[in-house]
Parts: sequence; C-alpha cells; structure tokens
Amino acid sequence: MKKIIFTLLLAIPLASTGFAQTLKGSKMIGGDGYLSFDDAFYANLNPNIGYFPLDDLAVGIKTPINFGSHSGGRFKYITGDLAPFVRYYFGKPTRFRVFAEGSGGIGYARNKSERNESYSVGYIRNSIGGSLGTVYFITEQVGLEAQLNYRNYKSGYKSSSENFIADSRRSNTTITLGIQVHLPTSKKE
Repeated sequence: MKKIIFTLLLAIPLASTGFAQTLKGSKMIGGDGYLSFDDAFYANLNPNIGYFPLDDLAVGIKTPINFGSHSGGRFKYITGDLAPFVRYYFGKPTRFRVFAEGSGGIGYARNKSERNESYSVGYIRNSIGGSLGTVYFITEQVGLEAQLNYRNYKSGYKSSSENFIADSRRSNTTITLGIQVHLPTSKKE
C-alpha cells in the first residue's frame, strides 16, 4: 500500500509537466458562451483568438455575439462586439490553471419589438468588463474553461419610429463555459 501511495505522489508532479500551453509565442483559439431559458431565451457566444507575447500573458480579440427573445418572440435583439482582451494565467503550468481577464469593446445592437406599436432600434454601444476563470487541460493543447464574468455596457440610440434619442447603461454578471485550443510556439528555446 505504501508503494502505491508513493508511486501516485510521484506520478502527480510528473504528469503535470509538459503542459506548456501558455509559453511565449504560443497561440490560442476558441471561445465560450451560455444559454438561458427562464422567462426569455438568451444565447451568448464569444469566439476569440489570442497570442502570448510573454509567458502566461495572452492578448487577443474576441467577438461576442448575443441573441435574445422576450414575451413569446414579440421582442427580439441581436448584438455583436469587437473586444480586445488581456488574459493572465496564475501558477505553474499544470493541467489546472486559474486566470484573470480584462476586455473592452465597441459593438452594434438591433432591437425589434412587435408589441402594441412595432419599432426597430439600432445603436452603437461600448463595453468594459473582467473575468475570473479556471481551465482544465484535457490534453496538452485543449482546455475546458469556466468563467465568472462582469460586463458594463453604455449605449446611445435613436428610435426609427419615434424621434427620440436615449442613453442606456446596464451591466450583467454571467457564468460561461468554453473550450480553448492552445497552439504551441514553433520555436524551440
């Protein structure tokens, strides 16, 4: 029994070596998202691509896309953003890593209502946010992620059916699940 325990204790650090996904020069591609089915339907997808200019530090761009439908489909919206991000991975390279991410962006949104009076509104919005997440590498290059996200949005718009201009601010907190493929650097250092 002591031999088995000793072998397992020795195998854990050895099994976690060789996970060098976040080294300088590496790339990552993937994304995350969530679905919600409460009193309305929401879908959020966040594809991204990134590069590691330094060990454990990724910079890149994500393109969040949101869809929603309320009140039996009588109110619908779609949004799309372009959001640069910075992500830092904490700890030594192992199968399990913790990371923090910050991003900001600009995007376009369109709302459409078919309630008593139909209208359609298109507007530009900007956003800023942050995330705290974990990744579990199921292989040396593929990681499954879970993130807790906070995002603040500000937008201004003009209605197409009425002559008004409005400013809107909102924020949300979400939990997303995702997958990232890490492509190692081609250089041997």
